[in-house]
Amino acid sequence: GPATSLLNAAAGLFGDPERLPASVGRDGNPARTAASFAPEVARAADAGDVVASAIVRDAAADLAETVLAAAGRITPDGGPLPLAVTGGLTGLGPALMVPLTDAISGAGSRVRLMSPLGDPLDGARLLALDRATPHARLVVRVRRTSPHPPPPTPATPPARA
Repeated sequence: GPATSLLNAAAGLFGDPERLPASVGRDGNPARTAASFAPEVARAADAGDVVASAIVRDAAADLAETVLAAAGRITPDGGPLPLAVTGGLTGLGPALMVPLTDAISGAGSRVRLMSPLGDPLDGARLLALDRATPHARLVVRVRRTSPHPPPPTPATPPARA
């Protein structure tokens, strides 16, 4: 493929590129190990590397497609669904977030982008405790058949959308 600064960055992080599959699999979690390279790709994209920029744009398009598919499942009538983008990938900055938000915003009224009210763990807690969220019908709840103590009460209330 075309010349890219990613080759040197990959060699610096993973070692000999010829042994890349073994290097990525060495820690038992290849997805996490491969994801650790995402900041390097974002930095290279910000620096103007054409290959890195294409990777980030493709990733943003794939993420937007996933978001829009989920939104269609949650609100099949196409009503605007409030959406906040959170998680580790948001830390990659504008290289990913600009094309991602552009792709999501360009999808019409299916979603309404808003600022997050918390982090992903706040959202998971809200889904677990509040059955009135718009997403509650999509949550699979497992019930124990044996008694168990109630979960500890958190110090702060969950974020509300």
